[in-house]
Amino acid sequence: YGDLYNEQNLAISGIHTHAGPGGYLQYVVYIITSLGFVRQSFDAIVDGIEKSIVQAHEGLRPGNIFVNK
Repeated sequence: YGDLYNEQNLAISGIHTHAGPGGYLQYVVYIITSLGFVRQSFDAIVDGIEKSIVQAHEGLRPGNIFVNK
């Protein structure tokens, strides 16, 4: 999408999990069971984030915002 999305206008957030794949974070507690960083886990998460951005972009439709006091 070129320069359409950047750190000034895109927020990526997620819920927490107690059952995520091991090896994708830098914290010991999250990588101890996988014995370190696992590229496959990291790539799967990144790919999912990218797909969700594409899906959201392709689903954009005109809308309205109403403010009431």
